[in-house]
Amino acid sequence: MKPVCWIVGIMIPFLLAACEEKRPLAGGGEPGSLTFKVMNRTGTETVASPSVGQGVRLYVADRRPEMNDCPLYCPQEWRYDLTTGGGAVTYTLSDMLPQWYKMAFICAPQLDGVFPSIEDHDFTHLYIDYSPVLQRKVQQPAEDLAVYRQVMDRWLKAGETALTEDVVLSRLTGRLVIDMGILKDQFEHPVEKIEVRLSDILSRLYLRDEAQGLILADHPQNYVYGGEAVEWDSDAPYSICMNLLPQQLTGGSIHVFYADESLPPSVFPLVDEEGQSFVSVKRNTITTLYFNGMEDSEFEVRYAGFNENDAHIGVDDDRWDGWQPFDHPAATGEAEGAYIIDYTVGGGTSLSARAGGMPDRRIQSLIYLLYQKQQKEEYRLVKKRRIPDIPGSCWPLSRENGMTWAQREALKDTLVTGHAYRAVFVANTDNHFLADGVTAEQVLFQVDLPVGENDGSLYSDARLVLPSRAFTDENMFYLAVADIVQDASDPHRVPSNCGVTLQRMVTRTDVKCSSVPGDDALGTLIQSGVYVELLQAGGAVHDGYQAEVSKLLADGFMLSGEFLIQTGEFKNLVKEGLNAVLSTKEGTSPDAMTIGGRIQAGLLADLKSSSPATLPCFDWTSAQTATIGYAEGTRANELSFDRVAAYNAAYDSRPAVYPVTEGAFSICSLGSNPGETAQNRLVSVTLNHGVLLAGIPVQTNQGGNEWYEVQCQPFAELHYEGSGMSVPDGTRTLKVTIDWEAVLNLEHEVPPPLTGYEAFRTALDAKIAEVYPGNTLNRFQLALPYPNLSVQDTYRWVHSWTTTKINQ
Repeated sequence: MKPVCWIVGIMIPFLLAACEEKRPLAGGGEPGSLTFKVMNRTGTETVASPSVGQGVRLYVADRRPEMNDCPLYCPQEWRYDLTTGGGAVTYTLSDMLPQWYKMAFICAPQLDGVFPSIEDHDFTHLYIDYSPVLQRKVQQPAEDLAVYRQVMDRWLKAGETALTEDVVLSRLTGRLVIDMGILKDQFEHPVEKIEVRLSDILSRLYLRDEAQGLILADHPQNYVYGGEAVEWDSDAPYSICMNLLPQQLTGGSIHVFYADESLPPSVFPLVDEEGQSFVSVKRNTITTLYFNGMEDSEFEVRYAGFNENDAHIGVDDDRWDGWQPFDHPAATGEAEGAYIIDYTVGGGTSLSARAGGMPDRRIQSLIYLLYQKQQKEEYRLVKKRRIPDIPGSCWPLSRENGMTWAQREALKDTLVTGHAYRAVFVANTDNHFLADGVTAEQVLFQVDLPVGENDGSLYSDARLVLPSRAFTDENMFYLAVADIVQDASDPHRVPSNCGVTLQRMVTRTDVKCSSVPGDDALGTLIQSGVYVELLQAGGAVHDGYQAEVSKLLADGFMLSGEFLIQTGEFKNLVKEGLNAVLSTKEGTSPDAMTIGGRIQAGLLADLKSSSPATLPCFDWTSAQTATIGYAEGTRANELSFDRVAAYNAAYDSRPAVYPVTEGAFSICSLGSNPGETAQNRLVSVTLNHGVLLAGIPVQTNQGGNEWYEVQCQPFAELHYEGSGMSVPDGTRTLKVTIDWEAVLNLEHEVPPPLTGYEAFRTALDAKIAEVYPGNTLNRFQLALPYPNLSVQDTYRWVHSWTTTKINQ
């Protein structure tokens, strides 16, 4: 317990009631009179009347040479009661002989025994008995239980018939106040009563001051104060007030009794470990002892668990909506020496998605770091502590949400005035483990407390490091930073409120894969990709068709005479008939398919029977892990408290392996402030069952506390990798019989011959039979090659990636 003292200045209006008494005094000479106006000095400058309930006494003494054993003679009849109970007065002593007088004016509580009747006529032996005041266990601050005094020497000279003087009495007593604070803030268990036990308290105050204004007191006694039932649930500070004579306390203690009688009382001595008292009661001074108090140069910072301004620490809601600027306390209160700063959730938005103080498993550990500003504009670590009982806590941390006593004690701090501070709260740095799942892993670096002077870690050097194992919902990094700065223009103006909201320090990217397409989707991919390429020049089907009809296209294939023109038109139709013969797919059953449809059906069958290292592996649902490859030097594996991510080669060997669940995985990486350089650029994804996706144009660091979804479409396009007929083992042959007359629509597409269509048709049929023995116009056999897609390296998939921001 530590004392704080100040001078009281309270004006209490009063003047003595007007009256006049004639008191014959011993001595010789012409009698005169003294008129007094009596007032009390309640502060260094304030003069006021005594309070109602106080008695006023005047003691007059003179020297008697004949009384050697009584240097100052004050008989009973020279002790006057000036008490009037209120009202304005002056007081006159008349019939006074010219001589020297000592006068003592005393104002004290009008309690039985305070002004004792003492038979001794020696003024130096007279005293005020303060024990009736000291015996009052409960004293109210509004009560005036002080003792006021003025001792003065006066000569009444011969010839002076009247002397008028203002008499100002000064307060001699002091007041000791034990301020226990808000009890439910200070004690873990409900309190029933509190007693202050003081020993060797002076109880007699002598009238004399040795002409030096001294306060002489003795007769020590022991007293007990307080003891009444307290209001445990009160939000007001509880204090015990004691009016005492000036002295240095030599012994005493505070005894706290709990409502649970099984708990022993807590005893707090008012002396230090060496038995020396640190409490001094001074005249006209209030000495206040703050329980768990501070020095004059200190102030208290409260982060959570106190009623003032609903102080609590909050967690940002679970939305991935980017970072908000950290709030810093503004200088709003005024204080002298010691003051309190409360930390509240800025903007009232904390946990909007989890209202009602529900348990939040996102926060599993919490560390408090305090930095002090140095001369070089840098902040150096001066305090560090772990906040207890975090797992299972309800957020925001507040008394209403059931925060523990240990948390409330840990979430307040005493700081020194005149300095700037930076408070940092960082969550979930204690619950990361290496690959064995047992060995703890250090992820918070450069936060070492000072061993010597000025050697604590710097705020700018502190780093969060990407853990070896993937983040989960219960161990992502959260951070809050608050600057505590006094108003430079007014040193008494101090911060009183501050928003403390823990914000997530990572960014999330969900990576998903489209499901394996069905037959219809695969058929469409074959038709729009591989088959289109097979029909182009150099493609197997295109070149195979050209080879099969080469004789029909040769210059020697012609009819004579009037059929010459018609034969040329037929050759043009055959040359252009590739699309007509092969391109369309008119149905799904073999009988309804065109030649092109039948080739595509064969391609599909071969593709579906391909090696397990190709098509089936694109089904991510059978994978358990995914390993991420990053572009060199872009992986953000460090994060400063200023939310700037960086690459550190020392941590580059840590694997980037993430669990795959139902064909999807989440990459939680360190976030960075908006506008930072490109980081976390993915270049490959390798699934544990062998799939390697390369050339990924994705950057996962879209911004801190943001959530993006990346959709992988590994079957966006299917392309043929062969070249013509150059892969003998990779070709198949489709043998078909076509009707040129029907396919080419000869009757309508060829200009009518002069001799009639039937004559032209008969001649053409004979010519085809001549060139291609066994074939006719209406039954022409083709052997068309196409690649065997069950053979590896005959095709390739083209993957596509789409990125979508998840707005919450």
